Amino acid sequence: MKKAFVAIAAGVLAAAMCAGFAACGGGNPDPEKVKSKKIESAEEWTAAFDFSEVTEYKLVYTNEMTVTSGEDSASLTQTGTYILTPTAAKMTVETKIAGNKELLPGYLQDEASNEEEYYEFGETPKHYYKNDADEWVWEEDDDAPSMIEVFTMYAGMYEAYEYSEEHSGYVSKSGGVSGEEPIIKFGKDGKVCAIYMEQTEEEGENKSTTKASYTIVYGKQSVKLPTAKPANPTE
Repeated sequence: MKKAFVAIAAGVLAAAMCAGFAACGGGNPDPEKVKSKKIESAEEWTAAFDFSEVTEYKLVYTNEMTVTSGEDSASLTQTGTYILTPTAAKMTVETKIAGNKELLPGYLQDEASNEEEYYEFGETPKHYYKNDADEWVWEEDDDAPSMIEVFTMYAGMYEAYEYSEEHSGYVSKSGGVSGEEPIIKFGKDGKVCAIYMEQTEEEGENKSTTKASYTIVYGKQSVKLPTAKPANPTE
């Protein structure tokens, strides 16, 4: 029962992780502390999610799960950074587990890791990663990931959200801050800059809290590609 209960909350975390910013302030901010600009029309709302001319940004996302069962506890924290420039992209993901990992769902118990990879754009797009020998290698790949869908999926939802003074951001008119709908915030220039959500589930002595946040800073970025060899020596 403990793991079945935890799996429900884990589903919220997994959904947030896979759903994948003009700055709210200097650097990627704490989304809960940002005071959102108020959006006055559906047109302004739609424009806030327009990434068609965005070529550089730094996106940071954090996913957290905390589970307690009586006096026992466990936590999983994942922090990711995605930096995009016109010529390259860098992605890092660090996952940490603390406490009694047996309280976590099985598919999360061995997730502790520290990953880094790069993408180079151009006539011959490349994906850089470390092989099993811990060596940097590259292979041709024009399928660099895009992280902006976590924002653009809300582009046409102006009528579904309303400003909340309590949360200094936009919350769902139907769901409020239920944990199933995110809080959305916009920077001073009117561009979306943060989305976050939190949900707590309780059953008897078991309690699970999941959090997910995404913030974005637009503007000049820099990515230095690693020195690598072809993953396939014939290339």
